[in-house]
Amino acid sequence: LAASNGGSFTSPAPTDPSGVTTATFTSTVAGDHNITATINTVGISANATVTVDAAAPATATFTQPPSDVAAGATMVPAVVVHVEDQFGNPATGSVDLAFAVISGSGSFTGTTPQPLVNGDATFSDLSVSDLGGYTLTGTSGSASTGAAGFVVGP
Repeated sequence: LAASNGGSFTSPAPTDPSGVTTATFTSTVAGDHNITATINTVGISANATVTVDAAAPATATFTQPPSDVAAGATMVPAVVVHVEDQFGNPATGSVDLAFAVISGSGSFTGTTPQPLVNGDATFSDLSVSDLGGYTLTGTSGSASTGAAGFVVGP
């Protein structure tokens, strides 16, 4: 037995009276895996594709953290949060942002949560109404970016 894209198998069980055997495939690599079999050096023509999903979100990082911005203006470049599972696979799901005031009294606007696409959530419409110091924290499941500060100026 072999699989493209990594993975491992349990030892195949002895064949039953019908000539059928079973084995269990495991992988920490998310994505499609093409499973092939060989018996006594003869390849079996029937192959199978197995899709392994990413595990739960384990790490979240700002790959593009919030930047200082003028009051009421859209933050450019867009904030991007990258999320991976415990095996380093891009996670699926979404990311939510938490807004906190350090100083000032601004209100936060923007679309949140955002879906993860290849492990990235992009927030392209974020703005804050008033001058001050603020933080954003991104979360996906139990994974969190930690707070990233930014200043809203005139």
